[in-house]
Formats: sequence, structure tokens, C-alpha cells
Amino acid sequence: TNADTCDGGGACQANDESTDTTCGDAGTDCTNQDLCDGGGSCSDNGFVTADTVCDDDGNGCTDDSCDGDGTCLHPSNTTDCDDGDACTTGDVCAEGACSGVDTSAVDCDDAKGCTDDSCDSATGCAYSDNTAACDDGDACTTADTCAAGSCEGGVAPDCDDGNVCTEDTCDSTSGCAYSNNTATCDDGDSLTPVDQCVAGQCVGSGLQCPVQPMLGCQLPVKIGKAKLVLKKDTLVTAKDRLKWKWANGSATAAADFGDLADGSGEGLSVCFYDEVAGQASLMMAQSVPAGGSCGSSSCWRETPRAIKFSDRVGAGSDGIRGITIKPGADGKAQIVVKGAGTRLGMGSLPRSMDGKATMQLITGPGSCWQADYSSASKNSGGQFKARSSN
Repeated sequence: TNADTCDGGGACQANDESTDTTCGDAGTDCTNQDLCDGGGSCSDNGFVTADTVCDDDGNGCTDDSCDGDGTCLHPSNTTDCDDGDACTTGDVCAEGACSGVDTSAVDCDDAKGCTDDSCDSATGCAYSDNTAACDDGDACTTADTCAAGSCEGGVAPDCDDGNVCTEDTCDSTSGCAYSNNTATCDDGDSLTPVDQCVAGQCVGSGLQCPVQPMLGCQLPVKIGKAKLVLKKDTLVTAKDRLKWKWANGSATAAADFGDLADGSGEGLSVCFYDEVAGQASLMMAQSVPAGGSCGSSSCWRETPRAIKFSDRVGAGSDGIRGITIKPGADGKAQIVVKGAGTRLGMGSLPRSMDGKATMQLITGPGSCWQADYSSASKNSGGQFKARSSN
């Protein structure tokens, strides 16, 4: 109420506040402000209606609302929330607190076998390099291990099949691979001194030319110093001629040819090859045995400076009429081979010259002398003439 005042007629009168003037309790979130009733009394103005939002308790997992009786309540809810753990998903409120529901739903798998995958509650997925065994996808490595997060190939597999007649390689997709070669070999038979690989096996060829040129033969020291002439008579094969002069040769000893004169050696083979599409084919093969008689004289004769063979008709030597071998140091050694007649069997001319032509002289002990011809000064149906390209 206000202070009483005189009414001007000599009386003191009450000066009450008007209705709805605030008084007493100022009210809270859930109670109303008290009001004057206009009769001089402060009247209680009741409570805020139920479910009215009231003071926030700072907890997202509670609902803040009045109960209609003047009290602010904070019941738990089940809303989505964030529990602050990066390794949980599906966080939801329960009993007034936020908790992660599924700790397995965070997929930290980086699909790399060389990392250990984990989850840190503060930062989330974490990866650390390991040193586990792995597979780098290369069939030509073994014992692969992880290093710096990647799979590193280990040592190469042992692809050696123990067969000198195969080339042992490794394919990164399929692994060890083997292909047949035509290398010289030893079949263990002393009666077949000139052996060669055929279809993955060592085949003895005796005093015959191998199907492919021998490898590792002695060569001329200078290019162009081995001359080859083949003459072919298309009508009369008896007029066919061969002359091969291997000059300025690499170091050659008389012992390299075995015992030719006394017949205890194994003889020689004269072989000519023509290469087409990278594959050499045997075009001419002559065998010259050790010892023997040619007419009234011995076929072979040895002097301090040379080893010589002479057969004027070529009856016992597949058409080879003469061989002169002069052993010597590098650049001094020389071999001359001459042949004639039907027994030469030189095949047809001209040569293909798709690749190189090769002439070889092979001994029973397995040594050989060679010259290659990649071009010819003459290559017709009647004559082949060339100087060596090695």
C-alpha cells in the first residue's frame, strides 16, 4: 500500500496500490510475480504452467521444464549427442549422460597389410607401420616383408633347374620359366664328342655338325679377315666348290685339334649355317675323320708349322679336298678349308642373308673356329662370296 493521505476534509484516508501492481515475490522460471489485489494486500499469483521451459542446467541429455507446481525439473532424454570419443558412433543420451553405442562401427581398416590399424579416442583412426610378412605381387621375389608401410620384395627365387639345355629365367607374373637352348653340352659319351642341346636334352652328334652353331668358338682377331667362297653349278654338282680361309685368327694350338695324323683323334667337322628370322639352319655339313689313307698316301700330315689334310677325290671326307691348319698366337693362326664335288652338299644359292651366315670348323674334342657373314659381295644362284663381319 501507499502512504495514507488527508482527504482535505480533516480525515486520513488509505492510499492502496491499484490492482496488478507488482509486490512481494518477484517470481522464478516456474512461479509468477505476486500482485496487489487493490485492497491493500499482496496476493500470490500462482505457478507457471507445466512443461514451460525453465532454467537450463547445461546438460544436453536432460529436458528443462516446469512441473506446474513451481519447480523446475530436469528429466533425462534420449536425444542424439556426442560423447567426445572419436572411436564411437551412434552416441545417444541415457540416464542424463551421453554414451557411445557402437565402438565397432568406426572402420579404420586402410586395406594395407603393412600397417597396424587402431583408433584413438581423441584423434580417431591411427595407423602405424609394421614389419609383417607380405606378398609384393612379384613372383620373382621371396620372403617379402613390410617396410615403411609398403611391401618390399625379398630375395629372388632359385630358378636353376640344373639343366644346361634350358635358359632359366623368371617372369614377375608366373615365376620361374624355362626355355630350350641350343648350347654345346656333354652327354657323357666319349664316342659323341660334339654334343649339343636339342629340345631341352643333350644330344651327342659325334663327327657331325650340330643342328645349331656351337657357342664360344675362336674368332678372327680382325674384322674381314675370314673369306668364304661357295660356287654352285646348277647343272653339274661335281663342279661345286668351297674355299674358306680363316686368317688373323685368335690364339690356336696344335693340341686343340687332337691327334689327327695317327688316327687316334676324332677328326673334324666343317659346318655352314644360314640364319632366317633369327633361327640358324644347317645348310652344309662335312665330316673329316682322323687318320686314314687317301690314295697311296696318308690323309693327314703334321709338320712343325702346320697340320695338313689332302684328299684329291674327297671320297672319304664328304667332299673336303684339303685342310691346312697353322697354329699360332693371336693374329697369327690360320685355317684354310677347300672342298669340291657332289659330296659337298652345299644346298642351293643364293643364301637368304635375312640374318647372318656362319661357317665353323669343329674338332672331336669340342673346340671350334668360326666366322660370321652379315653381308656378301656376291650372292647369286651361282656364287656366294663374303668377308667376315667379326
